[in-house]
Amino acid sequence: LVSTGVSTSARSQDAFGNYAFGYDIKDGLGAATPIEVGDAHGNKKGSYTIADIDGRARRVDYVADGHGFRAHRQDNEPGTAASAPAAALIASPTPDLSPRR
Repeated sequence: LVSTGVSTSARSQDAFGNYAFGYDIKDGLGAATPIEVGDAHGNKKGSYTIADIDGRARRVDYVADGHGFRAHRQDNEPGTAASAPAAALIASPTPDLSPRR
């Protein structure tokens, strides 16, 4: 047998509806690591990270609550630029390579 990767996971929930989960997957193509916590009132907070073997990576932190959904994205993916559309902040160190008009 050849090992193609490893994964771990954890989850918990109480009688009131509060929960937490997360997992970590690493294989020959990269890694993925999401985590989330939530409460009985429907509030959620979490993040996920995706990393490719070529060095590209993306992390998104988010909150969903009575004020709506908000996300903050950080990446080093080519072609992305810092912006804040629809309450989703994108922080990117990659220079803007789009054509100028």
